[in-house]
Amino acid sequence: MFSLSDSLREKLDKAAQLTSITANLNRYERLLVDMETAQRGYFLTRNRAYLLPYRNALDELPSVSALIEADVAIYPSSKVLFATIREQARQKIAFVQRSRDIDTVQGPEAALEYVKSDTDRLVMDALRRNIEAMRQRIDQWLVVNLKNINTLSFQRNAAMSTLLTLAVLGSLLSLSLMRRYSYSEYLAKHDRESAVAANLANREKSTFLANMSHEIR
Repeated sequence: MFSLSDSLREKLDKAAQLTSITANLNRYERLLVDMETAQRGYFLTRNRAYLLPYRNALDELPSVSALIEADVAIYPSSKVLFATIREQARQKIAFVQRSRDIDTVQGPEAALEYVKSDTDRLVMDALRRNIEAMRQRIDQWLVVNLKNINTLSFQRNAAMSTLLTLAVLGSLLSLSLMRRYSYSEYLAKHDRESAVAANLANREKSTFLANMSHEIR
């Protein structure tokens, strides 16, 4: 019973961890897209409002990356895959920052030409493919883990039901024994009282007969 509960708790913790990895992976991808979109929006419009999501993405990416890296530490294949993703993200960030430098020196048209290059597109496409591959891998593990949780939950509930049944049977047996003991006590008491009454009656009879014999004489 306790081992089932421990196993179930372990599986629930693992499911929470896998769900956290997926959520942070989605956030990581969203920040990379926000960074790219904001960069291009600024080059096209020169609206400095686009720089806010760009800077926010740059600020948040390292902390989100650290969370994912910590969670996948116990999953060797995903750990290796995320190392690749992190390196590709580093290349993407360097590419974006290079485009900002070009914008500063040569202007927005030159920066836009740079971000439209095949190199940037290939890096981003590879990033998305690897993130999706890692997401599918985590989802597969999560499905297996949830099946294990359902199995363990069923087993634990069955064990609890068995224990409850045994407890009820034990209570009924105790009640039956108590009743049988009470009835036995009642019979014993009744026998003792009957014996006392019979003994008293015999003594009274003997006394009466003795008195009658004495009066006759």
